[in-house]
Amino acid sequence: MYGLIHRAVRQMATEGLGPDRWRELSRAADIHDDDMISAKVYSDETTMRLIGAVSTELDVPVEEMLEQFGAYWVRFAGTSGYAAMLDMAGDNLLECLRNLDRLHSGIKLTLPEAELPSFTVLDHGKGYVNVRYSSVRVGLEPFVKGLLAGLLARFGLEGTVVAVGPSDLGIVFHVAFRE
Repeated sequence: MYGLIHRAVRQMATEGLGPDRWRELSRAADIHDDDMISAKVYSDETTMRLIGAVSTELDVPVEEMLEQFGAYWVRFAGTSGYAAMLDMAGDNLLECLRNLDRLHSGIKLTLPEAELPSFTVLDHGKGYVNVRYSSVRVGLEPFVKGLLAGLLARFGLEGTVVAVGPSDLGIVFHVAFRE
């Protein structure tokens, strides 16, 4: 994953724990300032070590931490250097979901070695959208669930996100919301 993800985890942890506990946690997890360079790609092992350390410190299961972080990531990205790209992705949930792969294509220009996921809108109707998530990474479904919940909040919608099962090309999420 790339360093901007690490910066977001650091900010989330610092907000929840305070700067002193963050320093202790990062030292114990062997995470350093050079693991926080926004436009650098890091191993998934480093990222998961960081998430695991925050999870342990907050006494929150890793899956729940990933989900919380997914929702946090949307807010963080909306205030980061990628805010303009996120804004251009769409003015509503459906438009944004349809344009996530385009947004990732823009990121790929800056970080060609990044392995970014793909999102495909399978179908939609009044108050719902079904999205397929595909990635070479395994186990990030809770993060994606949180990310989709974060997008609901970004567009002022209340709803639920449920993984309805694997498809031949990824995991399908059902996003239901009240308009």
